[in-house]
Amino acid sequence: MAPGARANAFWSVGVEMARTEGIRSLAGGMSASMLREVVYSGIRMGTYELFKDKLHDASNGALSREGLPLKIMAASIAATIGSALANPADLVKGTYPLPPRSGYPK
Repeated sequence: MAPGARANAFWSVGVEMARTEGIRSLAGGMSASMLREVVYSGIRMGTYELFKDKLHDASNGALSREGLPLKIMAASIAATIGSALANPADLVKGTYPLPPRSGYPK
């Protein structure tokens, strides 16, 4: 271990944040993360079967409905579209930080 490094920095930082800023500090940024995840997962899961059906129909049965190639292609298309539409939520999360809490200099 490097000099000055703590054994488990993740837990140490969490405990320090809770001690100095309060337990609510651990949830900072959760709303933006949840927004992105709801958009991404909703689109991904909601369009997977649609793309699976469309690709199966377009292949005129050449791709088995339960075959791995069809599932990989449908999942890839659904994930790509979901990611493209969810990225603005990531941008908002990184661009607009939480406002300062009371007691902090403005």
